Amino acid sequence: MSVRQIVKDEKFSTSAKVDGKKVRAIFACKQNETTGTRYAVTSTLDFNGVSAEDILTLATRSVIIDLQRQWRVKANVDLKTATNPQFMSNVDVQKQVVESAPRKSAEPVSTAKSKFMKLSHAEQVAFLAEMNARVAPTTKAA
Repeated sequence: MSVRQIVKDEKFSTSAKVDGKKVRAIFACKQNETTGTRYAVTSTLDFNGVSAEDILTLATRSVIIDLQRQWRVKANVDLKTATNPQFMSNVDVQKQVVESAPRKSAEPVSTAKSKFMKLSHAEQVAFLAEMNARVAPTTKAA
């Protein structure tokens, strides 16, 4: 296993390279979910001795996470989806998950909006005042 710090603003993508029953995986970790330094971790995952059933069970976790994301997107567009998620009743994993477009990282503005909406009204007012002060044009004395 190797670990290196991911520098600020570095474009980083996870990857996995299969070699027989082993996978060389590179992924990011942080000590704290919301703040802190990000690290790139390189690890060899050894699947020797793991049954096909166990591998399917592990894969199902990832598929479920992707389906939850798809359901949220559809439910936000069509509220009926929230009570009738028919599109997920029989999932063709190859077509609906494997071949689907890779998930894009959230845009910074979308992320900021989402976090802003979680603030209390007082926190929102204080935040907006601070941001307005930062972007207000400065006047120069003549």
